[in-house]
Amino acid sequence: MIHTIKTEVLEEVGHFNNYMKRVWRHISLDLQEMKNGAPKSKKSDGVEEATAHGEHQDAGADKKREAPRRKKILIMMSDTGGGHRASANSLKAALHLMMPEDQLEVKIVDVLEDYTLWFSNRLYNWWVAYPHVWANIFHHTKRTSEKVDRTGGYAGGTTAKILEPTVRSGYRRCLAAEMPDLVVSVHPIMQVIPLEHFMKVANPAKPQDRSKRIPFVTCVTDLGEAHPWWFNVSVDKVFVPTEEMYETAITCGMRKEQVQVFGLPLRQGFWHLDGGEEAKQEKRRKLKLEGDAKVVLAIGGGEGMGKLDQIAKSLGRHLAESNVKSHLVIVCGRNQKLRQKLERFKWPKGCELEQDGEERPTQAHEQESRSSQELGEQEGGEKGKGEQEGEEGEQEGGRERVKVRVVGFLDNVEEYMLASSIAEAAACGRPCMVYDFLPGQEEANVDFVLKRGMGGFEPDANKAAQVVLSWLNDQPTLRKLSDASRKANSNPHAAHDIAAAIITLIQVSSSEAPPWADDAGAGARQTS
Repeated sequence: MIHTIKTEVLEEVGHFNNYMKRVWRHISLDLQEMKNGAPKSKKSDGVEEATAHGEHQDAGADKKREAPRRKKILIMMSDTGGGHRASANSLKAALHLMMPEDQLEVKIVDVLEDYTLWFSNRLYNWWVAYPHVWANIFHHTKRTSEKVDRTGGYAGGTTAKILEPTVRSGYRRCLAAEMPDLVVSVHPIMQVIPLEHFMKVANPAKPQDRSKRIPFVTCVTDLGEAHPWWFNVSVDKVFVPTEEMYETAITCGMRKEQVQVFGLPLRQGFWHLDGGEEAKQEKRRKLKLEGDAKVVLAIGGGEGMGKLDQIAKSLGRHLAESNVKSHLVIVCGRNQKLRQKLERFKWPKGCELEQDGEERPTQAHEQESRSSQELGEQEGGEKGKGEQEGEEGEQEGGRERVKVRVVGFLDNVEEYMLASSIAEAAACGRPCMVYDFLPGQEEANVDFVLKRGMGGFEPDANKAAQVVLSWLNDQPTLRKLSDASRKANSNPHAAHDIAAAIITLIQVSSSEAPPWADDAGAGARQTS
């Protein structure tokens, strides 16, 4: 317990130190500019800024008129869960398929991590560690948002008023540094403050005049239910994944022409899935999965949250008892503590913990294996007692082994022919058992699965494992669930469609540079 608390404290201290380094770097650059009397081109934290004054700006004006300016799209996101970054990366890849990089720059920025106060970018992780606290925050802000007049923006109640001062300056610094031609928001809290800033910069006298500001679009990355903060009536377009969410947007005050239903922008690996048997076997060989084994993928999102520990152990036990030749892949995401815990876990008889590709077992697991063998040699002869029993049981009963693979965050989850989320399960045509959810935006995900007949919901880990096992042993049911799951994925090419709409919007906008005022970062952005 003490060791765990010490580790968490050290992690937070590390995050705070990194934040202070960024702050000091910005202060140092500002002091250097004041000393020299004029801003200079600078690069900091992966953000390039270029300003020019007087003669230098005039001298380069003719050259800029000759060569077309490279457009820049800023995708604003935050790593609160795994879906926002995955959607941002998917959109970036789709945009560059339609416009080459020498014509279009696409920049993904985690605004909370890079530009806001240290504790602002830690709040989500702290809150979701206590689901009931998060549920109260979600539903309170949802109720207060729905009660206000939505002719301009939203009012987020007490919570939003408390948080707003901690993030407003960060948004302004981000927009001043990037100077985009178009902004894509893939996060609900990145709406009203950036929009207000754009309007004031574009036309200080009439901040509500939409005609002079740069385009701003929102891509909703929640599937079952969306918080009202996603739907700001001042955006140019909002892209939603389902018809139900289209109705939600209209209820929140959006105009019909503002809302388009495209589906979720899944990561690039899900764009072109070949479900043929030959492709399936090739992927199994690549991943070192036995061709005739049943594959079960247990996952808890990008952060490895929820009851993943319980469901993984229950699945291992039931699969071993059932004598089904299977491969259990447990995806822990960024949760290294859970991964190490499962690697150290003494899996039941019939389960075999294997290496993840070419990775070696953890030092703790090797030490545990050596200790078990030494104990067995003392009590049962040359080999460990457990090892002897395991071999005898396999020889006598001819039982199939369950191979257990524990992995971290996967970029190639689609190659397992299963999924890391409900939308991706549908893209692969695989049944989905929901065993846990984060109260709030994930509550409606259960209804999404059940209404479309693509799986089930069972919060009890033991019962959930039993249901999964029943699916594996019932081919007609498994096929029925798979077909329903495939039908639930209405548009596997949503990322392409959204990218096409964004490209159209940026092409019809003014070819001139955005109307950035001095307080938004004086000077013109480099385009070379």
